[in-house]
Amino acid sequence: MFILSFPRLEARVDWKAAMHRALAIPEIVFTICNAFVVDQGHVEGQGPYVVSDTRALAACARTSRAFHLPAITALWKDKYLTIEDVVYCLLPADVWRVADIAITYPFDCIGNRMALARSITVQDTERLVKYAPLTNALVFGGASSYSHRSHVRGYSRNQEGLLDLSDEGYYALSVLFPENLFPNLRHIYWNDLSANLAHIRSFLGPSIVSIHLYIHKSPLSSLSIVPHLPLRCPHVQDFLYRLDASVVSQRRSHHEKLVLNAVSAWNLRAIETSIISEPVLCHLSRCPSIHSVKYLLADHSRQWKAAGLSHPNAFSSLCELFLHLIPMKFAIDFFQGCRFDHLRNVFVRVIRPGRGEWPSLLRAFRAAHRQPQVLLELQINEWTSTEESDRTPLSDADMEPLFTFPSIENLVLESAGGFDLSNETVERMAMAWPHMRNLRLWVKTPPTWTRRLTIDALTALAHHCPALETLEIDFDATGITLARNPRRPPLPPSLSMMNVQWSPITSARVVAAYLSVIFPLLADASMADEADEEMQKRWKRVGSSVALFRKIRQQERMDVLGEEPALEDVVQDDDFESVSEEDPMDSD
Repeated sequence: MFILSFPRLEARVDWKAAMHRALAIPEIVFTICNAFVVDQGHVEGQGPYVVSDTRALAACARTSRAFHLPAITALWKDKYLTIEDVVYCLLPADVWRVADIAITYPFDCIGNRMALARSITVQDTERLVKYAPLTNALVFGGASSYSHRSHVRGYSRNQEGLLDLSDEGYYALSVLFPENLFPNLRHIYWNDLSANLAHIRSFLGPSIVSIHLYIHKSPLSSLSIVPHLPLRCPHVQDFLYRLDASVVSQRRSHHEKLVLNAVSAWNLRAIETSIISEPVLCHLSRCPSIHSVKYLLADHSRQWKAAGLSHPNAFSSLCELFLHLIPMKFAIDFFQGCRFDHLRNVFVRVIRPGRGEWPSLLRAFRAAHRQPQVLLELQINEWTSTEESDRTPLSDADMEPLFTFPSIENLVLESAGGFDLSNETVERMAMAWPHMRNLRLWVKTPPTWTRRLTIDALTALAHHCPALETLEIDFDATGITLARNPRRPPLPPSLSMMNVQWSPITSARVVAAYLSVIFPLLADASMADEADEEMQKRWKRVGSSVALFRKIRQQERMDVLGEEPALEDVVQDDDFESVSEEDPMDSD
């Protein structure tokens, strides 16, 4: 378990005489130990921090007195440190009685419940008082936290037995330390499945800059602390309020008021919540320091009103936006009220789109961004589809608003209607986005129109997007011959996998030869799971054959130059063995 990485805080060996004299300088030793610590915060010195190698720091703490305090200081900055780690390490072992308990949510596993075996005396808390100020972040209820368990399992010897502090343990700490035990605590991660939210009062203080609350079962009496958090923690910049889906549907309006009262009193930099209201959005739009807004696990049955963003610089400082399951009409209205100056990353998942609303959304987003050169990532996914009559594909003109984002690296558009594009439009896309790394134009169902986009359009992507790594696009791969080879790009992309969705194909051999020129590193070409089985086999053959054609072309060039191939470049027939002897490579 995590606490195995923390030593009993007693230096047993003094190797001062054997160490280099430079190690007698505390600043040097602190620098060495802090090399294992990664600062993930946006303000230097606040954290949160992640310790890359807890065992190495634990070994340093045991090495000598010179390393003891610097190593412990670095260890106890870790954002995965739990309240159980602290009290188990720093209180006498006979204080606790540990018993197995079952944890059924969000996974079935065994935890170790820490109950009191005897009363805690003032003398028992001497080490706790000494080292508690070193703590930068604490996890409460970590035994029921998926992210915490996933992290611990990466190096834990015990895959199941995470410690879980009992209610009486929390009560004992609150009695012994009526004032905040952790004066330098800056980050709180609280999961109410294993830690009653009522106990959070004992750990709040003016030093806190981020609070993450994961709410599943807390009664209204415990939730009453939420609107009072700004009074106890006035300097919070990062606030997470994640609700279980069942809680959202049952008491949505109550939680919306709690979040509004708390958020309105802070000058937040980042917020992540599964419960948000139009008044909260209006407040955040006026907040000059807001950099990140994430709205997750929404109740998609909710009836949204217009956002009503009237501020002339609404969300001008925003850098990251994540909106999950919002109606298309609300998304359009939201973007029409925004004025982005720093927005870099956007993820929007829309529901209930109507006819003609996709183009309106793209135009509204383009008009909202006053500095298009800063955008790096745009993902817009259609979560639910409308009736068949409303599935209008996006056309060449509909894509034009996106051509003005020259720095974009990741573009994902998922539309039930699909994309009816021409080769010329894809060429314009490639020229407009020279830094593109991941391009996904996802089509949920086979196109009902005659495709204008052909395999020739991929040549433009290969020539103008040298950083391309992922490609998902639907096109017509029929009608080409071995005699018609594309122009070889000066710097071929490192694309190794592509998804062609519903793309028709007649000859896997011809297509593989074609793609080996523009995407020589391609190793896998897949289709949509529901695509025709015969087509899937041909595209699978394409992915496995590109390497063969690449080596053949390489050999031809070397023959012209009179060079011999390297031993590792020799083609082995077994490497390109047929997947099925009965399935032909081509249809002809």
